[in-house]
Amino acid sequence: MSFSVADSRLSGGRLAAAGRVGPDEGPKDSLDSAMPEPVSHLPARATPARKSPMYLAVVVVVAVLVIAGVLVVFVAPHLEHHPSSNGLILVAAGHSYDVFAAQDADVSFTLNATTTLSGAFTTTYGITVFVLDTVQYGAYVHTGHVNSSQWASGEVSSGTISDQLPAGSWNLAFIDTNVQATSVYISSPITLTPG
Repeated sequence: MSFSVADSRLSGGRLAAAGRVGPDEGPKDSLDSAMPEPVSHLPARATPARKSPMYLAVVVVVAVLVIAGVLVVFVAPHLEHHPSSNGLILVAAGHSYDVFAAQDADVSFTLNATTTLSGAFTTTYGITVFVLDTVQYGAYVHTGHVNSSQWASGEVSSGTISDQLPAGSWNLAFIDTNVQATSVYISSPITLTPG
């Protein structure tokens, strides 16, 4: 193994190579030729500056916002209303709604042909589920009362939805007629099946 110094400033004004003897040096033995020359005359290596906690916090916040943006733009639109072997899933199983007293949670959808709406739900304190066309839903929003509907569950703590609907625009409305809020949990996906 040999080392050579290319900069004459580092070797005291002379070029040296392993195995050569300069005027001030004695003979080198085999151990000396295998040892690298000391580097204590070189400047100390600079240590990298540490990142401040504020810088790291900003990086984390930006990363979280980017990930959230990707999820909202690319993933969320596909969580509901996607085809399955049993039809189009309008609301996935496991989805839940918190419905306040005298309020509703609704899902709007439009059909191009006769379609069967089906699914199942459970609640914490009971709810009434309605299938309303746009006129019926508009009247409910205006007055706070459902005067007519395509389908109604009655006041139930759990139930199934099953109705055949003609083409048109519809609202599946979970209406809380209680004096306390209730949670609605979709226990079986609410689907739209042609025919």
